Amino acid sequence: MISASNTSSWVSYNLYPEYEVIFDTDHDYLEDNIELEIAEKFKPVLHKHSYDLQQGLANLENYIVDGKFNLKVWTDQPQLAFDQQVSGDSSALHKWYIWHWDTYGKGSQSQAEQYNLNLNNSYRYSAAPTGQRPLYYHVYKNEGESYYYVQYWYYFGMNDLREQIPDTWHESDWEHVSIRLIKDGDTYIPDKVNFYLHDGGKTYSDSQCWWSSTNSLSYNGIQQGYDESHTHLHIWIAANAHASYNRYSRVYSVVGWVFGSLYRTYKDRLDYEPSNYDLYFNYDTLIKLGEISKQATIKCPDSGYTLSFHCYPTGPGSKHWLAYRGRMGDYDGDPGAAPPPPFMPAKEVGLSHEWRSFTVGNSFGNNGDVNYIVIIVDLCWIIDNGVGD
Repeated sequence: MISASNTSSWVSYNLYPEYEVIFDTDHDYLEDNIELEIAEKFKPVLHKHSYDLQQGLANLENYIVDGKFNLKVWTDQPQLAFDQQVSGDSSALHKWYIWHWDTYGKGSQSQAEQYNLNLNNSYRYSAAPTGQRPLYYHVYKNEGESYYYVQYWYYFGMNDLREQIPDTWHESDWEHVSIRLIKDGDTYIPDKVNFYLHDGGKTYSDSQCWWSSTNSLSYNGIQQGYDESHTHLHIWIAANAHASYNRYSRVYSVVGWVFGSLYRTYKDRLDYEPSNYDLYFNYDTLIKLGEISKQATIKCPDSGYTLSFHCYPTGPGSKHWLAYRGRMGDYDGDPGAAPPPPFMPAKEVGLSHEWRSFTVGNSFGNNGDVNYIVIIVDLCWIIDNGVGD
């Protein structure tokens, strides 16, 4: 008999070959306590611009449990097939329907792109209550690699660019950074950081990034370059677009025609210096996302139809809502004005979210989305001369 308590294990008699019992609630073969240790060591400081309309970080699970979302499903016609408030439990997002669809999978009448979570409009810009403001994290190690990875994900209720581009907005926005780690004995040391940005993102060495000794909301003690006394990464977040930047990076700028009808310009706004204010997105709880897996086929109840695939959380340490396959909110509706809202981070769409990959260079992020928004006249990265405006 094998018994275990947390990370300690014991047996009533000798076993051969030897076994190791670990605390692994999300079933990813990486000890949960190691994941938390890594997440705590590098937890970042999130810098906010004064133009940002978000009051603070949102708690997605609270929104689901408290009934702040309506799940809408559209058929291929398109026709609204389902519209119901989701509430009571985070697993309530998992819906079956006899029209052969499943929000954790894919069916015959509706494709995953047509599942939509419509957020109650009054919560678009709100923050989670103090004590429930989350920073989500995802730690993984791919088989055959020596690197460990930690991702920090943050959820916003609204992406609103109307201050610069009229009528361009969508509900919900997932943003993140990824840190690649080398294990030296019992110490985890970063060597590269991926900042999400917009069109492709960018990779920096640990010596190019900015770190501090604590994750307190301050520029005090900040330095460029990592050492074991400065382990907390600083991230600068673009106002209302929520892209993640390294300090003094060139900002994203777009000039173009929207389907040949309307000339538009856009530039991310970053506050790289605390000139007249010192603003941050605060968080007070780390929430582990866990992992999901995919089942090849599964029968949809009451229909007899076999779905082509079905996603599910791998264990009690994984969030049920992470397996949701649809869009994360309402949006402008004019396909020429804005792209639709994002999927869940773990949705399998190549490298668009880098859920279990770390691509050094510029080949990750919202690749292709810019061409969906505009016919490019000028797309570039520029030094923001209005830093701190």
